Amino acid sequence: MKPVIPFALLLFMFTSCASKGDPAKTYQIMYRVDGEGTNTAHVLFTDDRNATASKNVDLPWTQSFKAAGGRTLVLSARNTGGVSASITAAIIVNGKIVDDKTAGGRIDTADVAYRCPW
Repeated sequence: MKPVIPFALLLFMFTSCASKGDPAKTYQIMYRVDGEGTNTAHVLFTDDRNATASKNVDLPWTQSFKAAGGRTLVLSARNTGGVSASITAAIIVNGKIVDDKTAGGRIDTADVAYRCPW
């Protein structure tokens, strides 16, 4: 057997596991978006089903769920208040902020991401 086939099989197995995560390790996730000088935002995020969700929200906004190990979390927030203001997006895992970013202006976006450990 050529070495390419086992490598392809291992790659397939790794990516299959990475998308599902380890059900034995569960993390409490919270997305948080706050604004200063604005009270609305557009958020784009991976939800509890690992699907991409997008919606307009009032600030402050939070979304909580549980996620398995290996999951990649993504949150993006953009000011929609029509004025120059700051917006902060944060990912909190088991009560600890693992990534946060503040963006200013009318169209700047605060993007954060984190991968849950296995």
